[in-house]
Amino acid sequence: MFLPISKTELNEMGISQLDFIMVTGDAYVDHPSFGHALIARLVESFGYSVGIISQPQNEKDYRELGEPKHAFLISSGVVDSMVNNYTVALNKRTKDEYSDNGIYGKRPDRALTVYSKNLRKYFPDIFQIAGGVEASLRRFAHYDYWSNSVMPSILATAEIDLLIYGMGESVLFEMFRLLDKGVPLSKMKDLKGTAYLSTKENMHIDAQNAISGPTNKFMPISSYEKVKSDKLLYAKAFMQSQNHEKGIIQKQGCRYSRPSDNLSNSSCQGDGGIDNLVGAAFCRPLLNAEQNNGCAKAASTSTTSKHQNKSDNNFSFLIPHSSLNSDNQPPTADHYVICNPIPEPITSTQMDLVYSLPFTKRGHPKYNHIPALDEVSFSITSHRGCFGNCSFCALTFHQGKQIISRSEDSIISEIESLTTRPDFKGYIHDIGGPSANFYKSGCKKGHGERGAGNDDCQINLPSTKHQSPITNHQSCKSECIGTRICKNLNTSHSDYLNILRRARKIKGIKKVFIRSGIRFDHLLADTDETFFNELVLHHTSGQLKVAPEHVSDNVLQVMNKPSHETYKRFAKKFKALNAFHDKNQFLVPYFMSSHPGCTLQDAVKMLEYLLEINYHPEQVQDFYPTPGTLSTTMFHTELNPKTLKKIFVAKSKEEKAMQRALLQYRNPKNKELIKYALKITKRDDLLKKI
Repeated sequence: MFLPISKTELNEMGISQLDFIMVTGDAYVDHPSFGHALIARLVESFGYSVGIISQPQNEKDYRELGEPKHAFLISSGVVDSMVNNYTVALNKRTKDEYSDNGIYGKRPDRALTVYSKNLRKYFPDIFQIAGGVEASLRRFAHYDYWSNSVMPSILATAEIDLLIYGMGESVLFEMFRLLDKGVPLSKMKDLKGTAYLSTKENMHIDAQNAISGPTNKFMPISSYEKVKSDKLLYAKAFMQSQNHEKGIIQKQGCRYSRPSDNLSNSSCQGDGGIDNLVGAAFCRPLLNAEQNNGCAKAASTSTTSKHQNKSDNNFSFLIPHSSLNSDNQPPTADHYVICNPIPEPITSTQMDLVYSLPFTKRGHPKYNHIPALDEVSFSITSHRGCFGNCSFCALTFHQGKQIISRSEDSIISEIESLTTRPDFKGYIHDIGGPSANFYKSGCKKGHGERGAGNDDCQINLPSTKHQSPITNHQSCKSECIGTRICKNLNTSHSDYLNILRRARKIKGIKKVFIRSGIRFDHLLADTDETFFNELVLHHTSGQLKVAPEHVSDNVLQVMNKPSHETYKRFAKKFKALNAFHDKNQFLVPYFMSSHPGCTLQDAVKMLEYLLEINYHPEQVQDFYPTPGTLSTTMFHTELNPKTLKKIFVAKSKEEKAMQRALLQYRNPKNKELIKYALKITKRDDLLKKI
């Protein structure tokens, strides 16, 4: 049974008022791979009623389920809405995999902010809780690729009362425990894993004490006004925000109300493309008010209540003191983002509970076909978290470094339930997580499956001024895997192998594939080759996708990926095992162009390797500077935040096009670009081999 999405369904269920309403940028799919479904089902499991508003387009949609008793829960969807809506070349996408029939245009740009502002307009007094990738990775001031600017925290541009970062379940366990005791949501300001916007007077005392300097509980980082104009401070603040075991405070500016002359309903729905971003999230002139005092003058000073006068469709912005001139009325007080410390991860038992909730694992009947459901319909999430720490990936920042694994019985039970579906054809598409073979991996130095090491770990990150002591549930200051593998990392695949073997024996199972990706350096570090053999024999569907990303060790080091020689050893072993088992299977390596640190010479090295193995990638990923990654910070600052040293970044369209063309050397359209690139790098000799 699906959760209610309409007044008619509420009436049929005898519900006069919902406790919570989930608003999401995705089509409603009742599957645990879709965050809105997972969170909504968890809310329901605590005994609260919850409904779903998916992809609202107008006031009627927002009001369909009425006013919730406790709060709106808001998410832009599985993917950041700007990534979902635009390619790396800033062109509008033609499809939305998370919408009915893949039709593009049902999700506005900066969806979380749009939804929040509209909800505040229609329901001015209802508490708002935001979560998901867009909320989590934009909770501090951040570089925004689509506007080519540093934006303030999403807490400053939206109307959110409380932001949950990371995966969220552990926060909800504690939140509902307190709610059951009668504690109002507005008083829950010290929950780990949450952030909120506040003046100094309204924040809790531990945060107040840290405004002037670090305490044992909170650490201030450079303000939005400083990091938007100083790239060195931006890089430092980013590193502090990535490695925080204390809470973090970041000053954002002053809150104003501004008439929405340029914020028409159409622009708020995301119309107008990349050049009309103001309707969805922020007023560019206000953020650049030092150069446009006229816009700052227009700011209303009637900000007397928490959420402004929503009946006039006013929108809130944060702008720095320096943007004001003598003609302005006195501003409201400075506002700060208060980000509480990282939460305890959920336990394996709790994760089993979450995945045992009564998901239908289907799209709502009102839809025809949700493309994103195809790959996950018969896939199993075995664990979450990633200690891979790839520079271009935000998984570690969002899901955490610690690996939390479901029990074998929980996974097998879910597979057995899938075999009873009439549309099941005998194939399990995947059993995995961010990296499939990280299941139950972790540190051998006393942290179990948490994936966190300690001070004895081999690979140490540069120390920062305000690092705090390691506790058992927190990540250590080292990298378990990257350019090298820590000596304390448990690389055994025995637990994962047990699941795969049990799954293969289930009645009705023809094949169990692994499609969520194999971390090949982790696999090679396992001295027992049993898993590698069975991977080739039973779990490869003709092709195995892997992600070496590049061939230049200089670039791989910046990416925090293993050396090219490591990948070559893996490829050689994979080929040998296929020959031994009389299999005709191939590797499909993914490569990335234009990553920070990658010069045109490095791209030529990639061409040489592709020619050597006679491989032509059909798809190549240009580096996409998405919020919350180390690589995006490199792209913006042209510094390596770990060392604060300058780093080369390909930013011009011409150079990025040349790097991409060198990888797709057989495409006739790339001929002239390739000739030009090889001429510049004095490698004309390679033209004869193309």
